[in-house]
Amino acid sequence: MQSRRAKRFKKAVPPVQTAPKTCYFTKLPFELIADILQFTQSPRDVLALSLCNKYLRDTLLRKESDFIWRYMRLHCQPSPLPDKPSSMTEASYAALVFGGGMCGEPCEACGLPTDNMYSSFALRIRICKKPACLANIQRTMKKINMQDVSSEPAYFPIVAGSMFVTENSRCVEDLSILTLTRAGNWPQAANYVRARDWDRSVQDYLEATGLPETMEAELTERASRAQLVTALMPTFVALYHWKIAYDTAREQCKKANEEFAKAFAEKNGYAYWDLINSPSFSTIHKTKNKTLESITALDMTVLGERIDADIVKMKEQRERRQYQMDHAKAYAVVEKHYEGLRTKREMLPVPPFATFRKFRFIKTILNTPPSPAFNPSKQLKTPLAKTLIASELTAWRMDAKEKLGEVLGYGTWKAASKTRLHPVERVNARFKCQRCHHFEQRYRDDGCFNFIGACSHQCRRADGTLKNEPWSAERFVKDAKAVSAISKVLALSALSAESPESSVLFDAIGSRILCESCPGAIILQPCQVAGHSHRHDEMQVSFLSEQDASSILCHPLTAGLAQRLMGTELRAKPLRGQKVYMCRHCSQKREASTMNPAASSARSTTLSTGTGGSPEPLPQKAYIFDGLRSHLKASHGIEAVRDEDFYCSVQLDWSITKEAAS
Repeated sequence: MQSRRAKRFKKAVPPVQTAPKTCYFTKLPFELIADILQFTQSPRDVLALSLCNKYLRDTLLRKESDFIWRYMRLHCQPSPLPDKPSSMTEASYAALVFGGGMCGEPCEACGLPTDNMYSSFALRIRICKKPACLANIQRTMKKINMQDVSSEPAYFPIVAGSMFVTENSRCVEDLSILTLTRAGNWPQAANYVRARDWDRSVQDYLEATGLPETMEAELTERASRAQLVTALMPTFVALYHWKIAYDTAREQCKKANEEFAKAFAEKNGYAYWDLINSPSFSTIHKTKNKTLESITALDMTVLGERIDADIVKMKEQRERRQYQMDHAKAYAVVEKHYEGLRTKREMLPVPPFATFRKFRFIKTILNTPPSPAFNPSKQLKTPLAKTLIASELTAWRMDAKEKLGEVLGYGTWKAASKTRLHPVERVNARFKCQRCHHFEQRYRDDGCFNFIGACSHQCRRADGTLKNEPWSAERFVKDAKAVSAISKVLALSALSAESPESSVLFDAIGSRILCESCPGAIILQPCQVAGHSHRHDEMQVSFLSEQDASSILCHPLTAGLAQRLMGTELRAKPLRGQKVYMCRHCSQKREASTMNPAASSARSTTLSTGTGGSPEPLPQKAYIFDGLRSHLKASHGIEAVRDEDFYCSVQLDWSITKEAAS
């Protein structure tokens, strides 16, 4: 025995590793780097450079580089930064002031990244520009006043003195610099501390001082913290006032740069917002606002051509986007009109939408942008539009008839008589798609298409989505089994497939068709012949009288019941669970010894149902629907359940509500 073939797996393709680009700035001597950095306007720039790579970080954070940070701190705009505390390095002091906002740390209230500086350097509170966040922060704060402790507990001055507080009450009350004079600075006025930090600190103090062995250590620790607060708070207060001045200067600089941008846009014929949003200008605009520099005419001279190219590109993108939006609106109007055509029987067959939108008139509608003078919805309702669409549909149908006729083997078919149907329009014309196995709901039970179904069929992918490709007759093949079976029924009933009335007369045959290829006496309706024929290589049929057919069936055939029970309808789920489904292959058996299958089937079934003084009928087993499917597969080799395979012992109640079904 051959060993089972091992599964083959595709080997993962290793990612292509490209060498990083050479950074020539790091190859400069340290002296040149220091000279270059002295031309920047803020420690923010030095801090940003130190975060670029490991070499620059190690170079700028070593003690020999302190003079660079010190120089930038003393020449910072709009005024020099306050002196740093002795416990901080120059780099850590710059990171305290500029680091968080540059890296986009989250707002303490909403959690979204913000480039704002700390609202309180002492408490490390960072708030974004939304007013709601300031209100939310204020609700989490506790106001303490060291100037009036007469009504406070004995531990209040000790705990409050050992905690950092806001530099100014306006840090969490109001960011408006106009109200600064009405607020007090530390330590003269009441300030805020986080309520959770206050509660935790009080609890720790009370627990530590409640035991004699820990009281002295706690008081010593609190005294040490109070000294640290006293040493650092003046720096934080000075930083807070520097931040107020920085924010004021930044707003003034931003306003001046906006005025310059408006004047430049008007002078050069640009739209103001196009200029602001252009990549070249927006980069320098944001950079200048952060460094408190004004945009000059020299900057515009250098960037003029790039700005012009950016604005041209933006206009082209806007035009493409507008075209796509207009095309989408026209597409929706055409699609709605197409669905309306499909509902009109006299307009059938209609090609799939992927082909319909390729018609010349429809392409004109789609490619013409909507405007007050051109409304696609109104244009499609004009008599001219109806005439042009009908003309193109007629030409498409003639071409489809010719090509599908070749599929059936008729070649180029022509007839002088108007009473002879085209081969593709006859009742025995059946097709299958050789590219997919999908059938629309109307043709799912037949397992094949008639001419209208083939014309409207659109292939689907494996995941069930439609393939957006034009219709082609080359995808279809002749369904030989269905064509042969229907032709035999037409021959037995002496009907001509070429007659225009053949379809109506074919349906009028009723439940009288007996499948001679099935082991049981299975009766079919004309509409079930095409679907049933796929069970046999060469299906044979015969006719029964209405009396014999009725005696075999006992329960009439119900067209479409199996598909409805197996569908997605919510009301079908509880009905599938009812034990009322009977197998016709078990109840409608033939006698193997008879020479006339039709007569013997009628005779044997008549005996089993107890008519005409015959013995009592044999009891039949009832199944739930899923049990019936398992029985048909196991006992009769039938995988796809059809209407002729079973009957219901009771009338199914489809009036159950969807709420009860779910």
